[in-house]
Amino acid sequence: MLNLADIYRLEGKYTQAEPLYTQVLARRREVFGPEQADTLQSMEGLALLYRDTSRYRDAHDLYSTVVNASRRVLGVEHPYTLDRLMGFSQVLLAQQKYVEAEAALRETLKGDESARPEAWQRFQSQSLLGASLAGQKKFAEAEGWLLSGYEG
Repeated sequence: MLNLADIYRLEGKYTQAEPLYTQVLARRREVFGPEQADTLQSMEGLALLYRDTSRYRDAHDLYSTVVNASRRVLGVEHPYTLDRLMGFSQVLLAQQKYVEAEAALRETLKGDESARPEAWQRFQSQSLLGASLAGQKKFAEAEGWLLSGYEG
């Protein structure tokens, strides 16, 4: 069901994807508990759907929960935790919460530099950090991050 929900979301079939995500999440919470890795994966899928449909408040709340749980369950340098933190930062940027996004992205970059220094996600995090700084009108610092993300 989760894979089908993911496909529907990627195809833009959001009204078909959402009930599948909520069913999978409810079942996984019931069977595995609220902070088990599969449950967190389901939460992330629903958060992505909320982000993709510009339901930023819902995405923010769900991402906040899944990021904090991922830190506890998987650790701060686990690739899933880092990906979820980057997804959360994208929601923060969409909400124009640039200072919060900057903090999340600096945490992501710290983990990326240690756990996956040459991965594309690191360079995307750099670009997003540049966007968060530009949103705060810190243009000189933003330029360096935007260029390094682009070059990466």
